[in-house]
Amino acid sequence: MSRDKGYLYTEDEDEGINQDEEIMHEVEVISASYQVAQKYAKVMGNSKIIINSSSILDIIMEECNIEFKIRHQVLDILAKNDKKPWTDVRKKLYETHSIPRKNIDKLGRLIKIEGDLEHVQKEITTMKGLICRKSLLNEINYFYSLESYCNWVDIPKSSLCFNIGMVLDQYHIFYCGLFFKVVCSSNTDEQTILKQHIIERQIAYGGRYDNQVSHFDVPTRTSNMFAVGVCINVDKIALHLASKDRYTPF
Repeated sequence: MSRDKGYLYTEDEDEGINQDEEIMHEVEVISASYQVAQKYAKVMGNSKIIINSSSILDIIMEECNIEFKIRHQVLDILAKNDKKPWTDVRKKLYETHSIPRKNIDKLGRLIKIEGDLEHVQKEITTMKGLICRKSLLNEINYFYSLESYCNWVDIPKSSLCFNIGMVLDQYHIFYCGLFFKVVCSSNTDEQTILKQHIIERQIAYGGRYDNQVSHFDVPTRTSNMFAVGVCINVDKIALHLASKDRYTPF
């Protein structure tokens, strides 16, 4: 297990926090991750901050008529098989949960949407047969605000990628809103950064941890505390630094 260095910001429910403040704190932890990636850019290579939210995944599950009781299992399959051909994932979803093929095919089209916000918005706007189009576009508007705050703290637009099909391992246990990961690659081709060695070269990950914090509210566990944080994979960075004289595809 990696010895990760974490940073967590929390806000008590009674003190209150509005959406702009939420975005600001989310950008704080994204910025912390970006600074680490920039500090070691000469060794670790180019980086991308890949962003999604649990709200978008919930909308996609609803759009594809995935039963609520199996959604976590479906998302686990997507997370653990993200590097496999879609034909294999499609087969596994059908054989494991007997999801109608037309629903699986729609799921496949949606989770492939990624890129800058203009591209993501265009893909959602022009995709035929979307029932939850308005809900997805509302979430994209939230991402536009996030992008603006990122630019304000000197995170360039080119460093952000919005992937509405990204699922982090066990995301449903930890995250209840925005989540992200930072991926590094020595290759300058963006598609290589996004598609190759994503898990192995992931140096940071984080997001909204509201639900996780509530588990510590004993005995009621009813608090709705705002929390956002990030984990930095210190071991992975150290290993790469130790082998900086040669390429190591972790």
